[in-house]
Amino acid sequence: MQRIQQMVLGLLLSMVAAFAHAALPAEATSAFTALSGNLTDIFAAVWPILAISVGGWTLIKLFKKGAGKAV
Repeated sequence: MQRIQQMVLGLLLSMVAAFAHAALPAEATSAFTALSGNLTDIFAAVWPILAISVGGWTLIKLFKKGAGKAV
């Protein structure tokens, strides 16, 4: 019974969300589009920094492991 109630609630929420999305004015749609573009630009800038950080952290760990075995 609880499973059926959850399914009905999910269906109702998705219908409300679809209706709410259809009622967005043009200004809100353009704002979401601009925000999406800005987030894409930020993610494009962060990926190289993240890759360099992870690579550096890995090299430091390997160096420490090798230095510990040398002693």
